[in-house]
Amino acid sequence: MTRNDGEDIDPKSTPPRTAEVREFDGRVWDLVENLAHPAFIYTIAQVALWSAYETSASFRDPALGFWARSAIHVAQFFGAWAVLYGTLLRDMRVPIRATTLIVWSGIVGAVVAWAWPDRTAPDSAKGLWMWLSIQIVISTAGFIHTFRIWRRAKAAHEASLAMKDRQA
Repeated sequence: MTRNDGEDIDPKSTPPRTAEVREFDGRVWDLVENLAHPAFIYTIAQVALWSAYETSASFRDPALGFWARSAIHVAQFFGAWAVLYGTLLRDMRVPIRATTLIVWSGIVGAVVAWAWPDRTAPDSAKGLWMWLSIQIVISTAGFIHTFRIWRRAKAAHEASLAMKDRQA
C-alpha cells in the first residue's frame, strides 16, 4: 500500500492519516454514485425497450424461439457488462466513452420503440428490428472495446507492479 506521496507503508504498523481516509472515502462514494447511475439507467432502458417490443406481434411470435431471444438478451447483457466495467475504468481515470454511447443507445432504443407508429402492426416489425439491431451492435461493439481497454489497463498495472518488485 502506498501513501499519496508514493511512499510504501505497512498498514499494520502505520495508522492511516485523516487525509488518506477522506480520499479513500471520496473515491468509494464516487464509485458508488457513478457506478449505480449508468447501470441503473441502462437496465431500466432495456426493460422499457422489451416492454415496448413485447406489444409487437413479431416479437411475441413463436417463430422467435428461445435461442433467438437468448442471443438478443445476451447481447444486451454484454452492454450492461460494458457499462459496469466502463464505469470502473472511468473511476480509475482511464478515459472511455463507450459507456456513454451504450447507455444513450439503450435510452434512444427504448424511446424509439415506444414512439414507433403502430408498433403492433405486422408492417412495423422491420423498423423495430432495425432499431433493435443497431442497439445490439452498439452494445456488443462497446463490450469488445471496453474489455480491450480493460485488458490494456490491467496489463499496464501488472507491469508497474512487476517494475516495483524488481526495484525493491
